Amino acid sequence: MQQYLIVGQILKPHGVHGELKVKPMTDNIERFEMLKCAYIKRADEQMLPYEIEYVKYGNNVVYIKFDRINDMDAAAELAGEYLWVDRMHAVPLPEGSYYVADIIGCSVYTESGMYLGKVIEVFPTGSNDVYVVADGDKQVLIPAIKDVIKEVDIKGERITITPIDGLLD
Repeated sequence: MQQYLIVGQILKPHGVHGELKVKPMTDNIERFEMLKCAYIKRADEQMLPYEIEYVKYGNNVVYIKFDRINDMDAAAELAGEYLWVDRMHAVPLPEGSYYVADIIGCSVYTESGMYLGKVIEVFPTGSNDVYVVADGDKQVLIPAIKDVIKEVDIKGERITITPIDGLLD
C-alpha cells in the first residue's frame, strides 16, 4: 500500500498572494478543512510538506493558501502538481470503500479464475466508479458495483468479479 494518497490537483494560481485553485480528488471535499499539511512530490520522488494557512471553497474547487507560497509566481510554479496526504492523516473510509491508490495495480480475475488484467485507472462517474483494467493492448471497463465486484483484497492486490452480460465481449 502507498504511504501517500492524492487528494487534489493544483490547477492554477488564484489572485496575487499565492493562493492556489485546486481540483479536489476526494469524495469528501470538506476533508480539506481538517488538513494542516499537504505534500507535493518533487522530481526526485521526495515528498515536500507544505503547511496550510487556510482553505476556502468555490464551485467544485478548493482554494488553498500555503504558508510559504506568497505570490502569484511561486503559486504558478505548482500548477499541475498533485496534493498528497500521508495515509495516517487520510479520512477513514466506510466499509466496502477503498482508496483509489489501493485499487490501482490490483489484478482482476473473474470468479472462474480468468485473468483480465490490472487496474490502471479509476474513473468516478457520479453513481459509481469505473475501473480501467488492462492486459497488454486489451482493456476492459469494470463498473464498481455490488453486482460485479465480489471481493477486493487490498493486501493481496486482487479483485474478483462476476461479469455482467456483455462486459467481456
